[in-house]
Amino acid sequence: MLVAAGFITMRPIRPHVWDVALTPSGNQAVSAKYAHTQKPDCDKWQVTFALSRYDHVEVTGILEEGIHARVDADLTYAITPVGLATRRVASSVVLEVDKRKFGERVASEHLDQTVSTMLGDLAYLPKGATSYVVPRHYPFEKFDDGWKLDLK
Repeated sequence: MLVAAGFITMRPIRPHVWDVALTPSGNQAVSAKYAHTQKPDCDKWQVTFALSRYDHVEVTGILEEGIHARVDADLTYAITPVGLATRRVASSVVLEVDKRKFGERVASEHLDQTVSTMLGDLAYLPKGATSYVVPRHYPFEKFDDGWKLDLK
Protein backbone atom coordinates (compact mmCIF):
# COMPACT_ATOMS: atom_id res chain seq x y z
CA MET A 1 0.00 0.00 0.00
CA LEU A 2 2.81 2.42 0.82
CA VAL A 3 4.36 1.87 -2.63
CA ALA A 4 1.02 2.44 -4.38
CA ALA A 5 0.41 5.53 -2.22
CA GLY A 6 3.85 6.96 -3.10
CA PHE A 7 5.54 6.86 0.33
CA ILE A 8 8.16 4.18 -0.39
CA THR A 9 9.87 2.60 -3.37
CA MET A 10 10.86 -1.06 -3.64
CA ARG A 11 13.42 -2.49 -6.03
CA PRO A 12 14.39 -6.17 -6.12
CA ILE A 13 18.11 -6.85 -5.71
CA ARG A 14 18.11 -10.66 -5.64
CA PRO A 15 15.66 -13.34 -4.47
CA HIS A 16 14.17 -12.32 -1.09
CA VAL A 17 16.28 -9.13 -0.95
CA TRP A 18 14.82 -5.71 -1.75
CA ASP A 19 16.02 -2.14 -1.74
CA VAL A 20 13.27 -0.25 0.10
CA ALA A 21 13.56 3.52 0.33
CA LEU A 22 11.43 6.38 1.53
CA THR A 23 10.26 8.86 -1.10
CA PRO A 24 10.34 12.58 -0.26
CA SER A 25 6.66 12.28 0.76
CA GLY A 26 7.55 9.24 2.85
CA ASN A 27 10.35 11.10 4.64
CA GLN A 28 7.93 13.91 5.55
CA ALA A 29 5.28 11.46 6.74
CA VAL A 30 7.46 9.33 9.06
CA SER A 31 6.33 9.79 12.66
CA ALA A 32 9.13 7.73 14.24
CA LYS A 33 12.41 6.26 13.03
CA TYR A 34 14.08 3.58 15.18
CA ALA A 35 15.91 0.25 15.35
CA HIS A 36 18.81 1.08 13.05
CA THR A 37 20.99 -1.91 12.19
CA GLN A 38 23.91 -1.99 9.83
CA LYS A 39 25.57 -5.01 8.29
CA PRO A 40 28.04 -5.09 5.39
CA ASP A 41 25.27 -5.64 2.82
CA CYS A 42 22.29 -4.16 4.68
CA ASP A 43 21.53 -0.79 6.26
CA LYS A 44 18.12 -1.05 7.91
CA TRP A 45 15.80 1.34 9.74
CA GLN A 46 12.31 0.72 11.04
CA VAL A 47 9.84 3.56 10.69
CA THR A 48 6.31 4.31 11.81
CA PHE A 49 3.69 5.99 9.67
CA ALA A 50 0.70 7.35 11.59
CA LEU A 51 -2.61 6.85 9.79
CA SER A 52 -4.32 9.33 12.11
CA ARG A 53 -3.46 11.66 14.98
CA TYR A 54 -5.39 12.63 18.09
CA ASP A 55 -6.97 16.05 17.55
CA HIS A 56 -9.23 16.87 20.51
CA VAL A 57 -11.67 15.57 23.11
CA GLU A 58 -15.21 16.72 23.74
CA VAL A 59 -16.96 15.77 26.98
CA THR A 60 -20.51 14.81 26.03
CA GLY A 61 -21.90 13.91 29.45
CA ILE A 62 -21.22 13.35 33.12
CA LEU A 63 -23.34 11.03 35.23
CA GLU A 64 -22.66 11.29 38.96
CA GLU A 65 -23.99 8.71 41.44
CA GLY A 66 -22.65 9.25 44.95
CA ILE A 67 -18.92 8.66 44.99
CA HIS A 68 -18.94 7.27 41.45
CA ALA A 69 -19.22 9.08 38.16
CA ARG A 70 -18.99 8.25 34.49
CA VAL A 71 -17.69 10.73 31.95
CA ASP A 72 -18.71 10.22 28.34
CA ALA A 73 -16.37 11.76 25.81
CA ASP A 74 -15.79 11.81 22.07
CA LEU A 75 -12.15 11.57 21.00
CA THR A 76 -11.62 13.10 17.57
CA TYR A 77 -8.77 11.94 15.34
CA ALA A 78 -7.56 13.68 12.18
CA ILE A 79 -6.59 11.39 9.31
CA THR A 80 -3.00 12.02 8.17
CA PRO A 81 -1.94 12.25 4.51
CA VAL A 82 -0.67 8.64 4.83
CA GLY A 83 -4.06 7.53 6.13
CA LEU A 84 -5.90 9.31 3.32
CA ALA A 85 -3.59 7.89 0.64
CA THR A 86 -3.62 4.31 1.95
CA ARG A 87 -7.42 4.37 2.22
CA ARG A 88 -7.62 5.28 -1.47
CA VAL A 89 -5.48 2.34 -2.61
CA ALA A 90 -6.06 -0.28 0.10
CA SER A 91 -8.85 -2.33 -1.46
CA SER A 92 -7.30 -2.57 -4.92
CA VAL A 93 -3.80 -3.37 -3.61
CA VAL A 94 -5.01 -5.98 -1.11
CA LEU A 95 -7.25 -7.60 -3.71
CA GLU A 96 -4.43 -7.89 -6.27
CA VAL A 97 -1.91 -9.29 -3.77
CA ASP A 98 -4.38 -11.77 -2.29
CA LYS A 99 -5.61 -12.89 -5.74
CA ARG A 100 -2.04 -13.96 -6.57
CA LYS A 101 -1.70 -15.79 -3.23
CA PHE A 102 -5.14 -17.34 -2.75
CA GLY A 103 -7.12 -16.97 -5.96
CA GLU A 104 -9.87 -14.53 -6.87
CA ARG A 105 -12.73 -16.14 -4.93
CA VAL A 106 -10.90 -16.31 -1.59
CA ALA A 107 -9.38 -12.84 -2.06
CA SER A 108 -12.80 -11.32 -2.77
CA GLU A 109 -14.48 -13.09 0.15
CA HIS A 110 -11.89 -11.85 2.66
CA LEU A 111 -11.21 -8.39 1.20
CA ASP A 112 -13.21 -6.36 3.73
CA GLN A 113 -11.78 -8.27 6.70
CA THR A 114 -8.19 -7.92 5.45
CA VAL A 115 -8.53 -4.18 4.77
CA SER A 116 -10.15 -3.55 8.16
CA THR A 117 -7.34 -5.48 9.88
CA MET A 118 -4.77 -3.28 8.14
CA LEU A 119 -6.51 0.09 8.50
CA GLY A 120 -8.45 -0.31 11.75
CA ASP A 121 -10.97 2.51 12.35
CA LEU A 122 -10.18 4.08 8.98
CA ALA A 123 -11.59 1.13 7.04
CA TYR A 124 -15.24 1.92 7.83
CA LEU A 125 -15.28 5.69 7.28
CA PRO A 126 -17.09 7.40 4.41
CA LYS A 127 -14.82 8.04 1.42
CA GLY A 128 -14.41 11.81 1.92
CA ALA A 129 -13.82 11.68 5.69
CA THR A 130 -10.82 13.61 7.02
CA SER A 131 -11.46 12.84 10.69
CA TYR A 132 -13.36 10.39 12.85
CA VAL A 133 -14.76 10.23 16.37
CA VAL A 134 -14.32 7.42 18.90
CA PRO A 135 -16.76 7.51 21.83
CA ARG A 136 -15.28 6.59 25.22
CA HIS A 137 -16.58 6.19 28.77
CA TYR A 138 -14.36 6.93 31.77
CA PRO A 139 -15.23 5.86 35.34
CA PHE A 140 -14.29 8.22 38.18
CA GLU A 141 -14.33 7.80 41.94
CA LYS A 142 -14.58 10.61 44.49
CA PHE A 143 -11.96 10.85 47.25
CA ASP A 144 -11.33 13.41 49.99
CA ASP A 145 -8.97 15.28 47.69
CA GLY A 146 -11.26 15.18 44.61
CA TRP A 147 -12.32 13.02 41.68
CA LYS A 148 -9.85 10.46 40.31
CA LEU A 149 -9.98 8.21 37.30
CA ASP A 150 -10.93 4.68 38.40
CA LEU A 151 -8.24 2.50 36.80
CA LYS A 152 -9.63 -0.83 38.06
